[in-house]
Amino acid sequence: STMASEKSREIEAAKQRLAAAQSQVSSASKKMETARAMMDAAEQNMKSSKKELEGAETFLKEVEKRWEVIDVDSEDERPKIKRRK
Repeated sequence: STMASEKSREIEAAKQRLAAAQSQVSSASKKMETARAMMDAAEQNMKSSKKELEGAETFLKEVEKRWEVIDVDSEDERPKIKRRK
């Protein structure tokens, strides 16, 4: 009968919608997992980069002190020009 085929089509459409939604959730979950891993890696990179920056700044100060270098530039974003006394 017409009602039985309509019922069958509607149930099938609902099942297809459910399958598509499950697939979307699975895909989104994988993307979140990848994003978290990338975020963790970026945070580790930032930590090690900051540590290296601190070490490089300390080393530069030590070398400048040893060679009695003074800073002749103002405290801006340009690279510093160093001159010996």
